Amino acid sequence: FVAMSFDKTEDFIYFDAIKPACEKTGYIAKRVDYENLESDQTINDGIIALLKKCKFCIADFTKQKDGVYFEAGFALGRNMKVIYSCHKDYFNKCHFDTNHFPHIVYDTTAELKKKLIEKIEAWIK
Repeated sequence: FVAMSFDKTEDFIYFDAIKPACEKTGYIAKRVDYENLESDQTINDGIIALLKKCKFCIADFTKQKDGVYFEAGFALGRNMKVIYSCHKDYFNKCHFDTNHFPHIVYDTTAELKKKLIEKIEAWIK
């Protein structure tokens, strides 16, 4: 499961780094806004359902969206592994509740992709 900003100007983070890193390591990235939810399902239902089904969560805190904090916390509360990431320009704004967790702090999507692959290979597989 991928928790991150839905801001379309940030989609390149998902498509250039997160999704390919998951695929390279044998996983399928799931971001709720790109899923076809049932007509009677709210986005919150979709988020919880996807989180309950996933093996791990990648939470990217770039843009500091409140939903990412909720989704990462929900995953952590279910004893799931959470990979924290954040663009270097936003890391100093991370909330004190999460900034002590090890984050992949990146400058480019190429750097994020490489570090995600390394983290998934070492920590998830």
